[in-house]
Amino acid sequence: MHTKDKELIIRKAASMSIYGALQLVNQDASDTVTWQQICDVNKRPARGKIPRWFTLLAELIQKASYLKDFCMTERTPFNSENSLKHEGSDLENAQAFRMLKKPPSIDNRKKEFVHMQQDHTLTFGQINKKHQTGKHTIQHWVITDSEQKMDNEKPYKIIKRCGGCSLNDRRVNKETHGCYFNKDRLLLTCINRVPKYRNDPDTRIVKDIIENRNYSLPQQTVEHSLVGIQISDYDTALIQNTLLDNEAIQQHTTLLQQIRLNFVPHDTINIYTDGSLTNRFNNSSNTFTKLMGTGWVILNNKDEVILECNSSITDWPSSTRAELGAILSAILVLQTGQKANIITDSQAAIDSINHTRTNLTNGKNKTRTWCKCNNYSIVSSIINLIDSKQLEIKLVKVKGHSGVKGNEEADRVAKNNTKKPTCINVKDSQQKDLIYDIY
Repeated sequence: MHTKDKELIIRKAASMSIYGALQLVNQDASDTVTWQQICDVNKRPARGKIPRWFTLLAELIQKASYLKDFCMTERTPFNSENSLKHEGSDLENAQAFRMLKKPPSIDNRKKEFVHMQQDHTLTFGQINKKHQTGKHTIQHWVITDSEQKMDNEKPYKIIKRCGGCSLNDRRVNKETHGCYFNKDRLLLTCINRVPKYRNDPDTRIVKDIIENRNYSLPQQTVEHSLVGIQISDYDTALIQNTLLDNEAIQQHTTLLQQIRLNFVPHDTINIYTDGSLTNRFNNSSNTFTKLMGTGWVILNNKDEVILECNSSITDWPSSTRAELGAILSAILVLQTGQKANIITDSQAAIDSINHTRTNLTNGKNKTRTWCKCNNYSIVSSIINLIDSKQLEIKLVKVKGHSGVKGNEEADRVAKNNTKKPTCINVKDSQQKDLIYDIY
């Protein structure tokens, strides 16, 4: 492959939030995801032909059979003898795209197709009736043995109405045919694209990525024991590709692991952030030097600090830059798909992030938008991380020094001078161009 083709693939893949080969391998490592599924993840239309760069990339990944070795679970120790004995069900790809779960709407007129876990088995169905109690009556649909290919893409699951099985609840369906049961609304996840198969109303094609990941198990660093290559997980790689200072990388990687031990991605975390700008006298030069400190804390239900981080930041000293540095530090340690409220007393920091995101979303000139942005390196890193990790972030303003426990604790951490803090230096090249140093 020519160098220009490689550069094109890397650039185009980054624009679709693809930063590693394993992201294009599905959860059980049985196949690659399709172009339409990638567009679904990025909330973009999939009209027209499949781009040539994506076709080339998918072909390269399909030929790289060794990628499955990086998806081995810990159920069986990896070695050359048992590597070929693993079936698809024994593989789990920790880098696969995460799909945000969308529960059914409360509109009684909508009869969405959904998937769920029933006796630890992936089950499909269509909502038949919505009850005010929060329970929904589901008509069971089963997966057929056949598969369908469309537009030269990968096979999709084909489902059809169940004529009757053990899932049928006689209290819900007293007829001798059909299969119906009740399920709690919160346990259902909508399927967006379920077109008819060959115009048959009783048969459908499931085109969505069905996310069936168990979030209770934290991601671990995946290691290929044969060749001694260690591949960091996606969130850790983002930290390594954002920060310059090794001590800061180690600090934030450790905090990421602690976040994984205490929270799962669908938990909403309240993070209080604060920055400090102080003058310190320099004896050698007989002058005052401005120092910027950053800090954030997470409290438990008893308003006790369970996690905290103290760092510093350099160049162009201002209170807003320090506040933005604290927000960047907090976002770096969040898991992919995490929900979080970033609570700060700096309206200027909130406006800087929101204003830039709004301009970029509205299609305004990117070069002009970034040139007008103060603290470009930090703001761009924050926005790129939110998009790359698919975070659900809400920026909340609180009044400073008003007795808010979390804000007071974050202020204390930001001003902590008892030890030399790590320094948050952002790399010049943005983390959207991830580099895995494995060669």
